Amino acid sequence: GILSIGMKRTWSVWRGGRLRAILYARPRITALVFLTAILSLIFLSPWQLAVMQHESVHFKFAVWRAVGKSYQPAAGEYVMFIFSGDDPNGMGLKKGYSLTKRVGCTAGQVISVSNDGRFYCNGQYLGAALSRSPASKKNLVRAAFDGSPIPEGKVFMIGDIQTSYDSRYWGLADVNDIYGVVSLRI
Repeated sequence: GILSIGMKRTWSVWRGGRLRAILYARPRITALVFLTAILSLIFLSPWQLAVMQHESVHFKFAVWRAVGKSYQPAAGEYVMFIFSGDDPNGMGLKKGYSLTKRVGCTAGQVISVSNDGRFYCNGQYLGAALSRSPASKKNLVRAAFDGSPIPEGKVFMIGDIQTSYDSRYWGLADVNDIYGVVSLRI
């Protein structure tokens, strides 16, 4: 009752001040303060949470931040981008789809492909392309690379799993299509 609230207030003022007394004695105010803080972090923070809806990468949740058109990705970074290329295999990938992939190779680096479909960036193994889709059993066409360096403004995107549909099939992605960089993978 009244006596216990008064005792709590007195105790908290004695322990460190009026704010602590108000928050300790009034749980609704405390909840409102914390809710306001959480909502401020969500809506005012440059960081956002994304749920991965595909199995192309080895994580289900990503904390990411938006990047501008001048962003230059580094090999190994996970980025979010809008697909603007063509789907040569008819696998259902449409322009405007949002994808999350790892940057495998950047401008100035060289993509090479072995006869059996293994992809390398400057001699470092990236992954192998499948000749058939495991899901549809369709024959898959690999992207062609002639050993020239990747041009400025382009990147080679690759997923974490063997069956990822990525630059091994549809070619290079445009750096200007990247809108976010993943900072934390969960």
